[in-house]
Formats: sequence, structure tokens, C-alpha cells
Amino acid sequence: MVDDRLLKYVKDQKNKGVHPGNLKYRLREAGWSDKEVDELVNSVYSARKMVYVAFAFIILLVAFLAILIVLLLKNPTTVVIKDNSSSYNESTIISCKNILGMDLDKDACYRVEVENGFDCRLLNNPFERTFCFRALEVFVLNSQ
Repeated sequence: MVDDRLLKYVKDQKNKGVHPGNLKYRLREAGWSDKEVDELVNSVYSARKMVYVAFAFIILLVAFLAILIVLLLKNPTTVVIKDNSSSYNESTIISCKNILGMDLDKDACYRVEVENGFDCRLLNNPFERTFCFRALEVFVLNSQ
């Protein structure tokens, strides 16, 4: 059983901002046992840490929920791509396919095609389709 005077003293020192290491040193110098000092100081000071952890968790949870609500309530941007699929075929974008190695150049080429209404689903080659859909994604994100 911990002495009530000691408990009050430790709480008072904590409220004054005394570091727990300094408090433990002073109590040991005053003749209190290591076990009593460690248990009491750790229990009093850990309660404060738990409050901070709980407070930080609540703040993070509120921030996450606020971001989620904003994203859910945000009006989605609708991008209408012209239906020119009949005028496009594989040979229409042959210039994009012939760009070798330079991903940024290939992205730029497909970006122009997508902005002009090209439907990426018309591409048979999955590699080329990936570039086209990436360009479409950039186009959609920039149009918001």
C-alpha cells in the first residue's frame, strides 16, 4: 500500500512539471525503496502519457473522418470523351506506338490523342493500352 502523502507529493511534483527521473532520484535519496518509487512514479506519470495518446488518437480519427467526408461529398467530375471511335483505328496512332523507350514522350503522345477523344479500349496491345489509360488518368485529374 502506497502512503497517501507520497502519492499526493508525486502528483504535485508532476503538476509542477518535475521530470520523473529527478523525482525518482529525490525520493530514493529521501529513503523510499526503489520498488515503491518506481511503481508510484511510473503509474502517476504513465496516466498522463495515456491521456496524450488517447487525445492524439482522437485527433487523427477526426482528421481521417473529415477527409473521408470531404472526399465522399465532393462532386465527381465527369469527363465526356467524344465518341469518335469509328474514325480511329490502330493506324491512327501509329506515331505513339513508334516512340521507343521514352515513356514521357509516349505519355505525351497518348495525352494528345486522349484529349482529342480517342478511346483507349480500341488498342489491342496491352502495353500501349497502359500508356493510353495513364494519359487518360492524367487528363481526367487535370480537368478537375
